[in-house]
Formats: sequence, structure tokens, C-alpha cells
Amino acid sequence: MREIALQLNYQDNRWHAHNEQISINADELSGLDAQIKDYLIKNYKKGNFKIRFYFDFNNFPLWMRQYMPHYFNRETVVSI
Repeated sequence: MREIALQLNYQDNRWHAHNEQISINADELSGLDAQIKDYLIKNYKKGNFKIRFYFDFNNFPLWMRQYMPHYFNRETVVSI
């Protein structure tokens, strides 16, 4: 299984995820998942991928401070 790490942040009422190869944004986290799957389908023939989102703690929005930052770290598996 190939692992892909993305930095996740929330800015201007949108979720943003990026690394050296991809930069995406969406209104909802599920929108990021769909865009990542589309990216994988376009760039890889097949495979299993573990996608890890690590929240950018340096850009933690004020309204989220009631939550622990690590709550926003996510992991999903995509098979194509």
C-alpha cells in the first residue's frame, strides 16, 4: 500500500490539502476525498493508497480552538 501525506488546513471557509504533487480545496472534507480519488485515478493505473491528512497547527482558526488540533488529522484508504 502506498502512503500519501497531505497538509490540511482551513482557510477562507474552505478546507485545503496539499503536498509537492497536489493542491486541492473544497467546502467539505468529503469533497477533498473525492478530488483525491480523481487525482489517483488520473495518475495511477491501479493500487491501494493510504491518504494521511495532517492538520497545519500554525494556521489553526480561532473558532476551532475549542477542539484539540489532532481531531482534524485524518486517514483514509482508496483502492483503484
